[in-house]
Amino acid sequence: MSMTTGEILARFRELSDEIDALKAHEKKLNAEWDELEKAIASESETQGVPYFSANGVRVKVEPAVRVGYDPARWGELLEWAAKTGNYAMVQRRLGEKAVMDYIDSGQGTPPGVELSTYTKVSVTRN
Repeated sequence: MSMTTGEILARFRELSDEIDALKAHEKKLNAEWDELEKAIASESETQGVPYFSANGVRVKVEPAVRVGYDPARWGELLEWAAKTGNYAMVQRRLGEKAVMDYIDSGQGTPPGVELSTYTKVSVTRN
């Protein structure tokens, strides 16, 4: 499939528009999904029933715990994870912008940070 530069750019535009439309549609669907979750949770509480099943769908309503952290104690959590070997509790992910800002400020590369190059393609609609 050989395309001219103009055709490639036109297709980028078409795909960008389609992706935007899909994201907008997904946002609406997610909002409706959230409303349905609230409704079924309310129904579960009203009826005292944790399970529902109909139309090829089974729903279970149960208490759950969401994990978070206190930003003021982030350093303490990292130290604890390192000291106890519980690394799996902390995601090993770098803030790419913060790392690059640090390097660009002339302070060098932080210990343990590895840099690799890749080809980045940015597409902007105008």
